Amino acid sequence: MKFQHAQRCLKNIQDNLRELRDPTSSCWDLNADKLASQIVGFGIEDDEESNCKIKIYTAGAVGDRSTCECALKYLTKSNAAPVTPDDVIQTGLFLPMMATGTPGAGGTKPPKPGSPIGFRMDRVFPTPTVGALGGIVSNGQTKFILTANHVISLNDWVPKGSEVIFDPLSFPTGGVIGNLSPSPLTDRLVGDKINKSEFALAEVKQDVVLDPSFPFPVQAAAGEPQCHGRVMKYSVLSGRTTGELVCRHISLELRFDFGRFQFDNQLLIKGGASQFARPGDSGSLVFLESGEPVGMLFAGSVDSGWFVACPLKPFFDKHKLSLVTGAAPGRSRKRPAQKGRSKKH
Repeated sequence: MKFQHAQRCLKNIQDNLRELRDPTSSCWDLNADKLASQIVGFGIEDDEESNCKIKIYTAGAVGDRSTCECALKYLTKSNAAPVTPDDVIQTGLFLPMMATGTPGAGGTKPPKPGSPIGFRMDRVFPTPTVGALGGIVSNGQTKFILTANHVISLNDWVPKGSEVIFDPLSFPTGGVIGNLSPSPLTDRLVGDKINKSEFALAEVKQDVVLDPSFPFPVQAAAGEPQCHGRVMKYSVLSGRTTGELVCRHISLELRFDFGRFQFDNQLLIKGGASQFARPGDSGSLVFLESGEPVGMLFAGSVDSGWFVACPLKPFFDKHKLSLVTGAAPGRSRKRPAQKGRSKKH
């Protein structure tokens, strides 16, 4: 099945699901209702030959195989796409990956990619919230801190120009490193539309020294995510971790403190043997093994090991951004010893 056909079939499934969930509708099916109550997202999984399969992601179990088959017959009615119980995957409930209220791992100075950041607390926002500094990016003139909207903006609840601080759970009023950039440099989520990303930028404060380096080689330009390819992520909180990018086209609804929002064409990642991410890792960048940045982590189901990232390239292309790479300021390389020279006496 090709991608466009899969899109049409998925729309049909989503229409059937909306009909099932509509309290005014006369359509009802017990098995389909059980499945519908657990659905948290859909995906179109493709391979190297552009063959696609529709996937359904659930928060919990949906019964035995027979129950699942009956439910799928209802959801896929008037649909030419085969969807089997093997295509129903229990990912758990996806939640934003920020942390609140409890001091975390902190970080050494100068702040660097993966360091904990947030916005300065005040009487309006008394509870510390933290995510990760994804990376330092530049449009050729200005340097910005890149992270997630719900880490430093709260979808415009935090006023533009507000101070972004380093390690807010340990120091909720200090360590200013930048100022929140307004829309469109920071995404504004819309409740009645499909959202494509959840990025936020903060202009780096002029007198602040930041370390742009990662603990592994990275590239400046955003790359194209590869389905079923290995990916890696780094944050101070959970370290360098690896996983598999299993789907490049996932749609889901995500609940934040400031509302519910629909997302489409996001990246789905399955963590490896070790935990891929922890609460507080929102904003961390995701890389291919080649070092190309391809996404930004913003949601996940920690207990089940499934995570969601925004694709990076469309945002980079729109704002003409590239990742700032290189060694930390003040870090120098030792010159190799020169052979054939004797010491002077």
